[in-house]
Formats: sequence, structure tokens, C-alpha cells
Amino acid sequence: MDKKQQGMTLIGFIMVLLVVCVFAAVGMKLVPIYSEYMSVKSAMNSVAKEGVGNKDIGDIQVMLQRRFDIDYVTSINAKQLRFAPGAGTKKLNMNYEVRTPFVYNVDFVVKFDYSVEL
Repeated sequence: MDKKQQGMTLIGFIMVLLVVCVFAAVGMKLVPIYSEYMSVKSAMNSVAKEGVGNKDIGDIQVMLQRRFDIDYVTSINAKQLRFAPGAGTKKLNMNYEVRTPFVYNVDFVVKFDYSVEL
């Protein structure tokens, strides 16, 4: 009786394991960046809901920085907040990029741009 071998060879298993490890390493670098971005969005939305339409940008920056400090946002500060031109309304805009090293001379650069109406 001839039996055919079934399964994966050791070299095939090592290659699959290598691909899985690369994707895991990329995920470990990028997930915290996107998690921090979600905290920035949440902070901007909560400031906008407070009805700060008549406050100046300095007061809004202080309110936003307090929320950034609570959420451990470190890649951006509230001084980068800008008023964006809107159609009859004020818009808060955060435009920034985060650079994180990956391997040797390879970096990930992620750009974020978020606006919220007051």
C-alpha cells in the first residue's frame, strides 16, 4: 500500500511562520498609532460638543490639551490646532503625521487629518 504524505514540510512551515511574524510586527507598530488617533478624534468631538463657538483658539487649545493629557496623547499637542475655513461655521482642524521606526532604516509614516465643526 502506497500512502501519500500529507501536511506541510518544515521549510514551508518556517516560511508561513516568517510571514505571520512580519505581519505581527507591523501590527505592533501601527495599532498604537491608530489608537492614539482615535483618542485625538474623541477629544476633538467632546470639545466641539461643549459649545465652544464663541471662545478663542487659546481657550480651546487648553481644553483640548487637558483631554490629550488624560488620554496619554504624546505625538501631538493642542498648539497644532487650527481653525479651518468652513461654510458659515467654524471648524477645528488637526493635521499631523507620526513617524515610527520599523527595521534598521525603514520607517512607517502615517498622516492624519481630522476636522470637526463647532
